[in-house]
Amino acid sequence: MATQAILLSLPYISLQPSISQVISDIIHPSSQIGAEDCWISCYRSAGPSKEDESESVHGKIRISQADEDSNEDIEIQARGEIQLEMINQVRPLSSL
Repeated sequence: MATQAILLSLPYISLQPSISQVISDIIHPSSQIGAEDCWISCYRSAGPSKEDESESVHGKIRISQADEDSNEDIEIQARGEIQLEMINQVRPLSSL
């Protein structure tokens, strides 16, 4: 008896391509940039949809310098239809 293949529809998230440069500019010690908005788009699947276009969400995230009493360099706040939740922290290897 042959088993039927299961097709998974994985989410696809697209970020503004310059987001790493935006973060670098904000955290640079001599930066005059306190915050900047970057776009983010979320799609239900990476392939073409057979359903309507309501399967995508587009919005912005605000990246800003963290408060001085924070352990983080930046803060990220969701804007528009985007909901954001930090599930883990990423540290550069050099800080391990």
